Amino acid sequence: MRRTATLTVTLAVACAMLAAPPAAAQVVDPPEGQSTQNSTSCTRSRYAPSGHMCLYLNGTGTWLNYARVIRNTLPYTNQNSWLCDYRSRLRFRYPSGNVITHYSGRHNGCTWNTAWFQYGWYSYVPKGTLVCGAWWTSNRRYADGIACNRIG
Repeated sequence: MRRTATLTVTLAVACAMLAAPPAAAQVVDPPEGQSTQNSTSCTRSRYAPSGHMCLYLNGTGTWLNYARVIRNTLPYTNQNSWLCDYRSRLRFRYPSGNVITHYSGRHNGCTWNTAWFQYGWYSYVPKGTLVCGAWWTSNRRYADGIACNRIG
């Protein structure tokens, strides 16, 4: 089955309050005995210190409805508030060691402040699977940031 990414753009500031110190990737593990339900992890962007890259998982237990890879800037820093020529990646690393990677299409042009790609999944994901989102802006070779959540 082919999964596609849907581009959705909003002017809301997503994840601004959930920022973490700069890191290669932040992993959100569910509390012991609980599932990852509607979990979010964020990391600061390497190329725009005023912005964040976030991964939001929507589901219950090990059922995943969709994953959303989000990139935002903080609107009070005008010079860094545009997101141009961007794309995202969603990667599943299963407990078995298998890796599945999905890429969004490239958005050509610029968007103000916040943009995201949503990947419909609508399936169970094995417990312990690490789900990571990555974001590229302005055709950079390296990701702006990587954020990860673990399915509980």
